[in-house]
Parts: sequence; C-alpha cells; structure tokens
Amino acid sequence: MDLDGDGKLDLIIGNIDGGVFVVLNEGTAQKPAWGRPQPLKAGGRDIVAEGTRAGPFVADWDGDGKPDLILGCGSGKVVWFRNTGSAQKPQLTLAGTLVEAASGKQMKAGETPTRSGQTAKVWVADWNGDGRPDLIVGDDNNYGNTYRGFVWVYLRERP
Repeated sequence: MDLDGDGKLDLIIGNIDGGVFVVLNEGTAQKPAWGRPQPLKAGGRDIVAEGTRAGPFVADWDGDGKPDLILGCGSGKVVWFRNTGSAQKPQLTLAGTLVEAASGKQMKAGETPTRSGQTAKVWVADWNGDGRPDLIVGDDNNYGNTYRGFVWVYLRERP
C-alpha cells in the first residue's frame, strides 16, 4: 500500500500489543530504505487491535479499486477499514466487523471448533473462483494449556 502517494510501496505491520504501524519507504522502489514506524490511523485515531496481537492485511475488500485494511485481532475479531480516500492517498474509516470476537472460553481436549478462535491472522483471496474476495483466517485455540491452530475460510455471500 502506498500510504504517502509517492509511488513506492510502504509496509503495514502489527505488533503484539495490538498497534498497527506504517513504515514509509524513504528509498526507491528498487532499493527501499525504511523509515521509522508511525501509528496507522483511521478517523484521526491510532488503529489498535482488540485483544492485542494485530494482524493487518491490505486488500480491496469492497471492489472499488482502492486498497482497504483488514485487521485480525487477538480477540479473534476481524475488522475492515474502508479506504475513503484514493489509491494514492488512502484515508481509512472503520467500516465494520467481518468476524465477531471469539468467546474466549477454553475448549475441551478433542472438542471440534465451529468457528475461528483467538489471535486472528488474515489473508484475502478469491478462494472459490467466483470473482469476489473471500476471507481466510488463521487462529489458535486453547485446549487445556495446549494450543492448536486452524485455518478457516469465510466465503463472501452473494448480495
């Protein structure tokens, strides 16, 4: 995502405390030189993942040709920040929740989960080839002091 409109891709990173940061490319497209991390903002406020452990991903979620931010949270919640600016000068606005937070309850050994759990890490791709972006979520679930991860696919519903 080019966050400063200079034609060079910048980094979007999340940290264990839930912070989401942009690291601007102060070099060239061929030879990047990374600046200092700066908090990424939406509506003038720092973006912070619910439950810590931010997992940001940039994709055009609404099909308007502009990159949006999809954020996986430590709580298991996945939220979408719509780009209301342009592709060259993004302006992010919280658009909504794509996946609600996990219950946080500890699962019993051998129990089969029915949805994604905590520490959501996201990817967006057209999983089923229907031309619409789908949400892929990696997670972890606590099984009595044993952690197991799963990968979930949330297919977009037809309008």
